[in-house]
Amino acid sequence: MRKGVLLSAVALGLTGWLVPGTAMAGGAQIQNESVVGDVLVNPCNGETVTITSGTFQIVDHVTATPSGGFHVIAEGNAHGVKGIGTSGASYQAPGGFWVEMNITPGAQVDTEVGVLNLIGQGTVPNFRQGGVLHVTIDANGNVTASIDNATQTCTGS
Repeated sequence: MRKGVLLSAVALGLTGWLVPGTAMAGGAQIQNESVVGDVLVNPCNGETVTITSGTFQIVDHVTATPSGGFHVIAEGNAHGVKGIGTSGASYQAPGGFWVEMNITPGAQVDTEVGVLNLIGQGTVPNFRQGGVLHVTIDANGNVTASIDNATQTCTGS
């Protein structure tokens, strides 16, 4: 299984609303999560890129609803994310993501969108990793809608 910065960052963004007491606070929680060690593959040349530095700043907004559910928004953006390819090439990796969840007793709607641009220094090709995820679960626990669209695109040098 390939581990990716974008997917890790989205997963980290979701953890903030699970912290006890956060949901009742009704405000924003800001955290920085390291993405060092994540690995991506450049689709343009097959090179493995390991993230060597940087964090995602994640802001979680949680609002309790009168029905006993929660509305969650998590936004994240890359800060100083850099990587090294197996060829020794350096990459800069700006990007970000957005997550929105509506959780009610028994049902849930989750939408996640993100993009990470890997910009190669020198002649190595640039690429973009993106993703869109949407899941709707009804009160019976049935998945009634599901979209999982991960993309990697060569964007030139």
